[in-house]
Amino acid sequence: MKEWFDNKSIAIIGNAKSLFDKNYGAEIDSHDVVIRINKGIEICTKPKDYKTHGNKVDIWCFNLYRSLENFDNDMKKQIPQKYKRLQMNYNPDTSKFDSSISESVLNEIKNMFAPKKITTGFRILHYITKFNPKSVDVYGFDWKETPTYYINYKSNADQGHDYKKEKEYCFKHYFNTSKFTLKV
Repeated sequence: MKEWFDNKSIAIIGNAKSLFDKNYGAEIDSHDVVIRINKGIEICTKPKDYKTHGNKVDIWCFNLYRSLENFDNDMKKQIPQKYKRLQMNYNPDTSKFDSSISESVLNEIKNMFAPKKITTGFRILHYITKFNPKSVDVYGFDWKETPTYYINYKSNADQGHDYKKEKEYCFKHYFNTSKFTLKV
């Protein structure tokens, strides 16, 4: 997958509701590679959200393939099959995606957060560091300071993630470099 990321400007689009308060659409779409996470792919089918989220997608990054299976049939028809599909799971179903994160890369970070689960966004950030991107701009990541726009739950406790620890790690290892920028 080196050719997906090597010397390219990359935008990673998270699913924080706070992104709807920004006007990053054109900026997001100007990147060489735009990565959407989990059900965030829905935004690309809604022209009204172009101003805040853009509509370009090159890679759809998800933890489990059931992310697609959970869409209703109308949504499935609107999501083009041209996106590269990158699965971020330990037990990939190789018939339904273009590539997956290697188990050795997942193991590098898994033990740091055990017994908590690692978010899909954190996995892709970590994975991209294995390549040579020109720049990585991260949008819609606020570590649950605002809800995920497509999930209606009030408590983060039941999600099984350590958002605070992931945020600290990201600022220490990614956002303190000249290549990675968090857009809030």
